[in-house]
Amino acid sequence: MTKHTERKIMADIRQVTEKFAVSPQIDEDDFPEIAGKGFTLVVNNRPDGETFGQLSSVDAEKAALANSMSYKSIPFSGMPTMTEVDGLIEVLDSTDAPIFAYCRSGTRSCTLWALASVKSGRETADSALEKARNAGYDLSHIASALNTF
Repeated sequence: MTKHTERKIMADIRQVTEKFAVSPQIDEDDFPEIAGKGFTLVVNNRPDGETFGQLSSVDAEKAALANSMSYKSIPFSGMPTMTEVDGLIEVLDSTDAPIFAYCRSGTRSCTLWALASVKSGRETADSALEKARNAGYDLSHIASALNTF
């Protein structure tokens, strides 16, 4: 008899820049691998209770800390407000170490990164859209918002 073991597949981590990556929803079991990839800060962009069974912010923070990573929750639905954009700018300003952000699909995290990066002057609107596209996210729907900064 052959023993069958189910191998868990890690979340789809997509590098947006050398120091910033996004992913769809993760589980507690993913945190050791995320830390092992060199990330030192986890940003959660999902509001608690968005879908049944998702990892809560409290549990995500515990898992991040247990794996020697910092944690920041910047939850939002739809388009982020300037409060959330400024919150991510603070995170980006706080470290030069690699940052990992996640939400349900990764799009929300990538959108927030683009807005924060353009507002802070780290990226131009065109470079942010290109980096997002290279990571697999079409953010053309926020091009006009990016061009307001």
